Amino acid sequence: MQNSFPQTNLETYEQIVTKHQSYIYNLAYQLCNNKHDAEDLTQETFIKVFQHMNRFRGDASLKTWISKIAVNTFLAKKRKKGEHMSISLGYITPEDSSIDPERVIVRREFQWCIHHILEQHMPKHYKVVLVLRDLNEFSYKEISSMLEVPVTTVKSRLHRARKLLLPKKLNYKFSGPFIANYLTAKAGM
Repeated sequence: MQNSFPQTNLETYEQIVTKHQSYIYNLAYQLCNNKHDAEDLTQETFIKVFQHMNRFRGDASLKTWISKIAVNTFLAKKRKKGEHMSISLGYITPEDSSIDPERVIVRREFQWCIHHILEQHMPKHYKVVLVLRDLNEFSYKEISSMLEVPVTTVKSRLHRARKLLLPKKLNYKFSGPFIANYLTAKAGM
């Protein structure tokens, strides 16, 4: 394997991997929805980082650049396989013994419903923007850079994705205000 990363910078590369590996794995898991594929995507991402380190211009943060590589690698694999995109929402509910058990049940129900909506009813270009913005808190500008689309496109996709979430909730029997408040707040209504 030929790489464009100078041998003298291997220590720097190792520091980059150490600093960003956990975050990139979590992003990969959100996109892939299983441990094995997330591990593969993480490894492929850092191989590409190693091979293309000389292309990092500093226009965006290193984290954003590496995330872009991960997202693009994921999308390319999905296009090649012709598969639908899958997103994990399992990290939303922290397992904390101080949390009210009823609230945990409501949150899990919410997670299942949102996961179902994302899997069954949302185009992948909306899903990616939703994951990057609402679940990973990237700025519009960072997402625009990652996906190589204008900021206005990112905003419109995110708005449409949130709107898709709102009416779908009416098909489920939800209990508690958490779900309605979350969906209403995220849809800007």
